[in-house]
Amino acid sequence: MRPLTIFLDFDGTMVEHIYPAMGRVVPHAVRVVRRLQDAGHMVILNTYRADIKDDSLDQAVNWLNSTWRVGKVDLLPLKAITASKINPAPFILNDELQIHHDRTVGGVIYLDDIATGTPLIPAVMSTGRMVNWLEVEQILEANHIFEPTESHKLSKTLNDE
Repeated sequence: MRPLTIFLDFDGTMVEHIYPAMGRVVPHAVRVVRRLQDAGHMVILNTYRADIKDDSLDQAVNWLNSTWRVGKVDLLPLKAITASKINPAPFILNDELQIHHDRTVGGVIYLDDIATGTPLIPAVMSTGRMVNWLEVEQILEANHIFEPTESHKLSKTLNDE
């Protein structure tokens, strides 16, 4: 599999949506995103916080790049953030997950609570909804998204030698 670009939302996806405050972590979010990183996919933060001219984007990036995680699962540092929110394409599952294609970045998946079709569960801290990461994980596994990408296998082989 070629590496995918994963556009990752923050509020309602990684943490419960109680902006401007920082919601609590959405269950299983960090672990599943780390699995995507470990497979060699590029994770890019894609949040409305980039469109708001306050320190909320920095707070989100600091939260994502911090090392205090429950269960000792940390994300690899994010290397990219969209300049402004990209409206997410639907999370479509027919017989298999639909991978969107962009001529500049290749295969794309949007993990975002506002993407049509994203599995959601009720939030705990608010009346809204949040991503159901267990269901997302099952869909990604069924579609072999966690298998190491070709470039990731090559770099791992080179590093092991």
